[in-house]
Amino acid sequence: MAAEPNSGNMIALDPDNLQGLGYAGEPGHPVELDQLEIDEIDVSFYFNSTAADFEFTPASSVFAFMVVSRHYQHQLYTAVLNGKLYLSPIGDRLKNVLDVGTGTGIWAIEVGLERPGAHVTGIDLSPIQPSYAPTNVSFEICDAEDEWSFRQPFDLVHMRAMVTCFKNPRAVFEEAYRSLAPGGFIELRDPILPFQFLTPPPEGCALHEWGVKLMEAAALSGRDWGVATRYTQMLSDIGFVNVTEKREAIALSPWVKGSHNKELSLMLQHDILSMLEPVSMALFTRVLGWEARRVLDYLELVKRDVQNTKIHAFSEG
Repeated sequence: MAAEPNSGNMIALDPDNLQGLGYAGEPGHPVELDQLEIDEIDVSFYFNSTAADFEFTPASSVFAFMVVSRHYQHQLYTAVLNGKLYLSPIGDRLKNVLDVGTGTGIWAIEVGLERPGAHVTGIDLSPIQPSYAPTNVSFEICDAEDEWSFRQPFDLVHMRAMVTCFKNPRAVFEEAYRSLAPGGFIELRDPILPFQFLTPPPEGCALHEWGVKLMEAAALSGRDWGVATRYTQMLSDIGFVNVTEKREAIALSPWVKGSHNKELSLMLQHDILSMLEPVSMALFTRVLGWEARRVLDYLELVKRDVQNTKIHAFSEG
């Protein structure tokens, strides 16, 4: 059994669904870790603007920044899946969907448009969803770590990019387990943190040091941001069956061979560059005790390393 290759995809079935999963690989997906190859050509000639070609109009407020960032992240995930929104083989049985951590609601809205016969509920702590949405899509402001009280069971519970959000992800997965209809699926996509390196990073590499410090600060604050490596065991322990995990790798800059891999790397790079400050600032100032100015100066060094094609960093998930 194997899930279709994608960035950090995981699918699990409930105990009443013993159907195996089988997907044939399709061209255009990220490569597996042992297939990563360094492109010896000077890619800066072809990609001298790095992620700039993919940038949006600068956000003028925190709200606008969140909307732009989430929409761009959605584009990345969709590109990784070759345009698909989910991989669970539910077919026509998809009637009720829950999108946990829906953000701007873009995934929920697109699923609603694609499947007009299904109802999609998106939940999030932040009220940044649009007031307009298809009639079969609704949004609720609530905390996924609280006890769930939905009236109808779900055929699909979807979560992505949530690795930094939950203090107790297992408890959230247990709520999903109890809320699934017979034959339902939970589908997760999360990166494995910190970022890794195909070749040893250079001495004093700010990107490598940042990853170590970030994980340290998260742990001190009571969050395990490396938890994605244990999702498979968690789901199995809860009672899910046919748990399928597939790890893929995307380079942080276009040092990798393959035009599609280079394009994905630039999309990922854009996402990382836009999120470095919001992800780092609170942890580095409140937990590590850094001054804000020091954090900003340090992140400039990290950004240089993210864009440096001589540093062969990648994200696995």
